[in-house]
Amino acid sequence: MYFHDAQTQIILPDGQTYDGSLLDISLNGCLLNLVDADIDIDTMKIPELAITLDDGLVISALAEAVFINKESQLGLRFTNIGLDSITSLKHLVELNLSNSNFIRA
Repeated sequence: MYFHDAQTQIILPDGQTYDGSLLDISLNGCLLNLVDADIDIDTMKIPELAITLDDGLVISALAEAVFINKESQLGLRFTNIGLDSITSLKHLVELNLSNSNFIRA
């Protein structure tokens, strides 16, 4: 279960959706590569984020946009994440680090 290039979908409060792929993830947030580069950070008011991993596991969270750069990359900080999703996320990060001692709760 690795996260690189996992499919992601951002859902804005007004119902608009944006697809992308996951570049990096931590317990605090993630970095996405957006398919639709024509997005303004001002429209990213606490979007809902759904990350679907290869094994079908979905990590859902509310997030806030931190930055968008010229390469269509979006940095998000998690603001609200459910217990199931944070447990799955912690397990995913542990697997990718290969050492759970690096995880700080």
